[in-house]
Amino acid sequence: MTAAEFIAWALWPIVALFVGLLATIRHPKVRLFVMAASIGTFIVYFVLGLFYWRSSIAGVTDFYLFGLMFSLTMFGLALRRLTNGGNKSPQLSTWKLVAALILGAGGTWVSASTLYSDYAEPRLVIEGRVDNVRWSGGRIAQHLVDIGGHTVKATTPVYDRLKLRPYVRAEIGRGSNYIFNIEYLGN
Repeated sequence: MTAAEFIAWALWPIVALFVGLLATIRHPKVRLFVMAASIGTFIVYFVLGLFYWRSSIAGVTDFYLFGLMFSLTMFGLALRRLTNGGNKSPQLSTWKLVAALILGAGGTWVSASTLYSDYAEPRLVIEGRVDNVRWSGGRIAQHLVDIGGHTVKATTPVYDRLKLRPYVRAEIGRGSNYIFNIEYLGN
């Protein structure tokens, strides 16, 4: 297990710990300390996530889970503001709330369908020689490889090993199109 995988796997237990602590602590000074620690931890995880979320499958899953929770929160808050007494604050107009509602619903759909396809549906199994190892163009570059005629995404450690162009059998998640499991058959 690499450091990036450990950090990605530790995210949700840390979130659960802080949520549990904030729900049970009643002393105001201790609660303020725990709140400051949780905000600091969130900032550290957010910055690490921006740079290293593609370093492991756990990081990719954390990215989609975070997107799901953010989108659900945006959708819920916009729906609550629209239905609970209307728009009483002058700084948010109704069209901005409707836009937040649509963006929240779209983000929820994309994240939830990606996670469902990756973990609930059977994975695509591809066998073949690795060809065309490259970075995608664009602002957020991705590691792309062709295996048996299919273009798939790879995490950083897998991408580094695939530069040797071995013959592999890979299990690909149907939602994110990332390599979840790989078996090196020959070179």
